[in-house]
Amino acid sequence: MRRARLRRGFPALQRNIWILFVFVAGVAAIIVALGEPAKALLAYRPDFIVRAEYWRAVSGHFTHMGWPHLALNMSGLASIFWLYHKVLGAVGWTVLLLGLSLLTTAAYLILSPNVPTYLGLSAVLHGMLAAALLLAVYDELRAGTREGLIEHVVIGAGLIAKLVWEATVGPVPLTEALASGPVAAEAHLYGAVGGVAFAAMHVAMQRLFRRRP
Repeated sequence: MRRARLRRGFPALQRNIWILFVFVAGVAAIIVALGEPAKALLAYRPDFIVRAEYWRAVSGHFTHMGWPHLALNMSGLASIFWLYHKVLGAVGWTVLLLGLSLLTTAAYLILSPNVPTYLGLSAVLHGMLAAALLLAVYDELRAGTREGLIEHVVIGAGLIAKLVWEATVGPVPLTEALASGPVAAEAHLYGAVGGVAFAAMHVAMQRLFRRRP
């Protein structure tokens, strides 16, 4: 009986989303395995436009400082997919992931031009979580259900508290130790703002298409 329930529940997680997860984790793991040469080639650096190395606008987010950093970010990505797999399809998640990568890079170029490099998916993860939270709340309110609202509010409050802490105090304790390197707190804020913008645009497009005859 228990096995049957598990088999019925797992397809609801949308297999294509987990294919996306395996792809992202696989690419990031290959980059880590290739070591410093790959990191030097793929990491974000502010002069990438002048150097015509345009791939760095995205590849820097898939490049990590090492295995602990990668494991930390992939556990975050898996958690987001597990909790909020219903708010978007695989295509929507892919668009969100790539869009946040480009938006964070643009924010760095404009707002933090003196940052010499950036590595990791954490900014994108903050944006994905912010977008997923808002879309989940919107779906709950539109459907007239309130079952998950408390959970969303608690997670959202935790995200806001983390961003405020990082903006006023600095990196959250233990995060630098877990990542095995410095934490780019400003990137988390850029990503979260991008996630809010994505959620707002997604809802606006849904409402627009729903009103069409």
